[in-house]
Amino acid sequence: MDTIRGRIKELDAQVPALLKALGCTLTAIHGVGVVTAMTRMTEIGDPHRFTTEGRFARWCGVAPVALSSGEGDGPPRHHRLDLGGNRRVNSMLHIVHITQARCHPAAQDYMARREAESKTKRAARRAHKRQLATSSSAACGTTPTVSHKPACPPRAPLLDKRASSQ
Repeated sequence: MDTIRGRIKELDAQVPALLKALGCTLTAIHGVGVVTAMTRMTEIGDPHRFTTEGRFARWCGVAPVALSSGEGDGPPRHHRLDLGGNRRVNSMLHIVHITQARCHPAAQDYMARREAESKTKRAARRAHKRQLATSSSAACGTTPTVSHKPACPPRAPLLDKRASSQ
């Protein structure tokens, strides 16, 4: 067990240097540590693969889903959190939200502003998690360019046996 603990400590010591090499500034966000930042990097990979912030938010599970119906021509009035998406990233965003809502003045002001706009605490939490997802994607920097080789060489085209026998 001591050798495993020692190996874990060695790997934990390497994480900050890896984040710096990747150009990740997630640890500058209040409530995000090196382990959370690395977990986020490994879960999401290249954030530029998402074409819009909305698609990224949907993938994270923090995009609002319309809950109400039958409101005529107007927009939906009630929303809930998306229950789909990557649950691990959603859980990380929730932990960062809880940390910031508890002891970060900017997040406390944001939550108070949302609640002053007649939003419920749930709606304010949903909006803050969406804001965290957007800011975390911006803080990731660009990932290094890696040449991707296919795992398997391309197959030769299959020949039609009937055509080759004629």
